[in-house]
Amino acid sequence: MPLKKVKKGSNMYQGWVSHTHSHLRGKCPHECSYCYVQAMANRFPVMKEIYSGEVELVEDQVNVDYGSDKLIFVEHMNDLFAKDVSDDIILKIIRHCLKYPENSYIFQTKNPQRYKNFAPFAPFAPFAPFIPSIPKNSICGTTIESNRIHEVMGKAPTPSQRIVGIREISALGYNTFITIEPILKFDLDEFANMLIWARPSFVNIGADSKGHGLEEPSYSDIMKLYDRLCDKGIEVRKKINLARLEKSE
Repeated sequence: MPLKKVKKGSNMYQGWVSHTHSHLRGKCPHECSYCYVQAMANRFPVMKEIYSGEVELVEDQVNVDYGSDKLIFVEHMNDLFAKDVSDDIILKIIRHCLKYPENSYIFQTKNPQRYKNFAPFAPFAPFAPFIPSIPKNSICGTTIESNRIHEVMGKAPTPSQRIVGIREISALGYNTFITIEPILKFDLDEFANMLIWARPSFVNIGADSKGHGLEEPSYSDIMKLYDRLCDKGIEVRKKINLARLEKSE
């Protein structure tokens, strides 16, 4: 799992992230039905071998040279802050990032309430100041597909729990983002108010790219949400895969 430079034309990362890296193997505990990693694991034996079973650290990956002047998406193939991932694994990966302070880092999880346990003002900090914190030059994100609970969300925390978690880490001084991808049917007022309350640095909006037949909103509803967020001064980045929904109207 080497450090990888983001290729030109990558819908998810181009123009934002320079590199990706994964320290983990095993199946994400959240088991969202639309997960692209598990879709690949079902198709390719090599991927199935890597992304099956319990989540565990690949020890030699904490020795990868990160160099400098990069924006690295850490654990883009799994969820580092899922409840089944041990504190010890998270701390080893944070230490790896801290060795290379001239980079910036992206973290993304569907369990953002766990971020605060690894922030400078975490409950254990006064008693164990040697315990590392998420680098302050990191951007901490979460995925929230809708304000509603959809079956395809699997075992992930509810949208309400996620929104609280991302608000908490924002209040601790970190830049944050929310990715609404794949966007699912939502209630405009409730969803917009949730997102505004969370105070993210920016919001990504994208559609299902893999043909899962999800319960998607209309493009006009998406644009109403877009306008609500922009009116509140929130930067919204629309992904090119929304064009499919636009063309369907």
